[in-house]
Amino acid sequence: MREIKFRVWDDRDNSMWKFDLLETRTLGDIIALGFVMQYTGLKDKRQKEICEGDIVDLGDGAEVKWSQETGAWIVGDWLLCKKIVEIIGNVYENPELLEK
Repeated sequence: MREIKFRVWDDRDNSMWKFDLLETRTLGDIIALGFVMQYTGLKDKRQKEICEGDIVDLGDGAEVKWSQETGAWIVGDWLLCKKIVEIIGNVYENPELLEK
């Protein structure tokens, strides 16, 4: 079974927080902090957990997003594949890494 984890960007102090649903905080408390990003259940080629909002290196920066259309995590027009991606940042701390 996939671990259900979240990461939250806190606008108030520009910091990233990690949570899982088993912690004492409620999901409402987590959402109140800022922008919620879900763990995809995958790790990059360096074994770092890939979350929604991460920017990965595919020649240029591309954001990890959930696609309602395909029902899968995608990067640009590609399905997310842990063996080929490397996390280089995220959309909140490193927006300059996104492709123009």
